[in-house]
Amino acid sequence: IQPTPRRLEGIVYNDNPSIERIVFIGGLHRSGTTLLERLLSARYDVSYLRADVPESEGQHMQTVFSPAIFHGGPGRFAFSKEMRDELNVLTDCSSCRKKLLSEWGQFVVDTAPTLLEKSPPNLTKIKWLRKVFPNSRFVIMARDPRAASGATKKWSNTSLPELVAHWGAAYSQSIEDFDSGDCI
Repeated sequence: IQPTPRRLEGIVYNDNPSIERIVFIGGLHRSGTTLLERLLSARYDVSYLRADVPESEGQHMQTVFSPAIFHGGPGRFAFSKEMRDELNVLTDCSSCRKKLLSEWGQFVVDTAPTLLEKSPPNLTKIKWLRKVFPNSRFVIMARDPRAASGATKKWSNTSLPELVAHWGAAYSQSIEDFDSGDCI
């Protein structure tokens, strides 16, 4: 069971966010997604999420789908058939969108109509997220698989060859769903 996320002290939250577009940032753990999200939120007029969950990732602030930790976590989630199967049964896109926006809405910082949502599994959920949020955009972060795998090893009871294979599986899924019209 995932703990209920809480707001952070000292953060000014938007209690009535009006989100028109979501920019999903995806990339494996230790690929630079947190740095990119922090840079974009500091430089551009965008809203973003903050809560007492790992790296303020949206995957931990919602109950529509299971976070990656339930599918093996860092170094394993992209291999999970169960994670893909879970999304395949979530076909009521309108209900999913409404629930995600409601749950994420509790943790929105700023008033911009564009929301940044950063979670490593976004890399493997592009097709589903595109259906749920048709006006969304996707930023895919890639880091040399050797560097990303080496940096992830301390969080995962997984060998370096397995981590590199996971990198290949995750980015293969993102390439399969990549569309230059909404992805960079």
